[in-house]
Amino acid sequence: GWEFVGHGWLQRSLAREDDEVAVIEATLEKLRGFSGQPVRGWLGPGLGETFETPDHLRANGIEWLSDFYLDDLPCWMRTSEGPMLALPYALDLNDVPVYAIEHGSSDELLQRVRYTLEQFDAEGGSQPRVITLALHPHLVGVPHRAIHLARALDLLMQRDDTLFATSSQIADWFAAAEPPEWSLA
Repeated sequence: GWEFVGHGWLQRSLAREDDEVAVIEATLEKLRGFSGQPVRGWLGPGLGETFETPDHLRANGIEWLSDFYLDDLPCWMRTSEGPMLALPYALDLNDVPVYAIEHGSSDELLQRVRYTLEQFDAEGGSQPRVITLALHPHLVGVPHRAIHLARALDLLMQRDDTLFATSSQIADWFAAAEPPEWSLA
């Protein structure tokens, strides 16, 4: 049930590539060939891109993009190729900034998940929210942090209002609930 998402050919921003279209095409061809699945989404290396990147991605069949620091709900964006979803992506729950940049304590990610849930509960919980946990095994997978990740996941799993979903499942849910108000036609 894993979902493969485009992330670039090299760990380098598309804004630094000589031919970003070629990089996008090569990446998607490799992922589709390897996984045998359609690749519906993209999360660019370093979340960096050009002004044309969403247009190029959409032209290559990408339906959603996570390169923007959004709040906790998807939204539609316009591209020259038609509507595209921007999905939530929060750096404050990404283990790279938490551990490698900010040098957070071993339990920092767990605390941030707790505080996020407390805030959502305080707001009344009348609308869905998306919590993105961006995880890298070499950071969160070490024993002194992995135990706190397990606790954060347990905390989420114990709630009756939590659903674990892939990005494309979130995109499908949002597109059905809030279709775009425009098209190319």
